[in-house]
Amino acid sequence: MDAHFSSALDTVMSRFLQKANGRQLVIPLSGGLDSRLLSVYLRDAGYENVINFTYGTGKTREVMISEKVAAALGQKWLFCHYEEDSIRNAWNTPETGEFIKFTHAGASLPHVQDWYAVRWLKSEGLIEDDAIFLPGHTIVGNMHDEEILDVESISRDEIKDLILHHHYTLQPDNQAVYHNSRLGKTIDNFLDEIRYDGTVESRLTALEYWNVRERQTKYINNSLRNYEFFGYDWALPMLDREVYLAWGDLHPAITRNRNWYEGYVSRRYAAATGEELQTFAPSNVSKGKRDAVKAALRSVGLLGIVERTITAKAVQNHPMGFNWFVSGKSESQLYKFTRSGGNLLGAYADEFLTDTWSSHCHIFSTGTDSRD
Repeated sequence: MDAHFSSALDTVMSRFLQKANGRQLVIPLSGGLDSRLLSVYLRDAGYENVINFTYGTGKTREVMISEKVAAALGQKWLFCHYEEDSIRNAWNTPETGEFIKFTHAGASLPHVQDWYAVRWLKSEGLIEDDAIFLPGHTIVGNMHDEEILDVESISRDEIKDLILHHHYTLQPDNQAVYHNSRLGKTIDNFLDEIRYDGTVESRLTALEYWNVRERQTKYINNSLRNYEFFGYDWALPMLDREVYLAWGDLHPAITRNRNWYEGYVSRRYAAATGEELQTFAPSNVSKGKRDAVKAALRSVGLLGIVERTITAKAVQNHPMGFNWFVSGKSESQLYKFTRSGGNLLGAYADEFLTDTWSSHCHIFSTGTDSRD
């Protein structure tokens, strides 16, 4: 499996590096696996003009892991410190209004995660004008609810419910999506298209391919327009055809989760640096213990309340300051919104669709709001 996946990765990376031809490659390096694999590959390939960058509200564990990875690989690393006043001031500018218009492109909610960091890299002259951004977007890891692969059967209605619950729960009350006839018909047509028959393979295909087609393509990959807005090129070699097909060649027992892939990246990282893989995870508690606690809370009807409270508190202290991109809700209002079951993307979407996200951007109306 290592050899099969490496062969595909070699093909796409060799093709890309030939086209890059020495230009500076800029990697948004997280504490996870995908971006690290790209940095390791560039180290192995002897490509020297590489910059890794990480961003956040301080030297969190994820940031420190990223810094350590870059040092172990002998690559330059930059850190963009996210501060509330700086982000809020930068957000309410005419430039940001143009950014929102450009990046949504009539296709999706603008993706703001590394907007401020890329803006900082450009304004400070920290990267070359013809740099190419190389984010770790990949076909690996698009599966969810992997436990459905272990049960005897899953009906069409059950797979539809999993898709709806995973992708359409941005607001405190999401019941309307379960009665949206247009969305339901779209999912039915999709299940017909992939010839869903309830087998393990078709279950995996349904969840993974919908995630790729609807979330990754339309929202995650649309985030690359951020780089274009600031005048930079980008590349997604780990979504090129050869890697996509190589992942699909592997057995469902492998593609159901990222366990094999984590081992693969670990082996490559250890070979390149002599160090063990360290990755960032939101919780150090084992999955078994988490599941046991969830079961106990579920049995007394408290699971939903506890999960929403934990989420709401985490949003208020987000390590990448995502709560600071909500401009129309106070801290207490955002806490109430998320504790009621909404999430940050839902808050962003509310403001984006009502033209209140930035006082300098009106896409859906011709008027102005009180902040102009």
